Amino acid sequence: MKLTQTQLKKIVDELDFDFEVETEHRKGSTFYASGSYEITQEDIKDIAEATNIDANELQSLIGTYIDTSGVWDDDNGCDWYEYSQSRKVIVTIPEQIIPEHTVVQMQSF
Repeated sequence: MKLTQTQLKKIVDELDFDFEVETEHRKGSTFYASGSYEITQEDIKDIAEATNIDANELQSLIGTYIDTSGVWDDDNGCDWYEYSQSRKVIVTIPEQIIPEHTVVQMQSF
């Protein structure tokens, strides 16, 4: 199930997810940041309440990620302004220079 930007923003604003934030942090500064959060079974009820979507319809979101980007400020916290969804996919890389192997990549949808 693909959620709209508005629904993703509402979920992030209403639910206090513990995002894994990726950034280069310098104390007392403002900088661009990005974060992601993996949706679990425990999150479905809260997401259903935030979006007014039936919890059964949201089951397909389990294992997908909510990705955000925005600005982090040490004094004011995070101001997320872009939201998207992604999922992990395993890709097999054929043998060329090195033996065949698999890698995990994030795929937006």
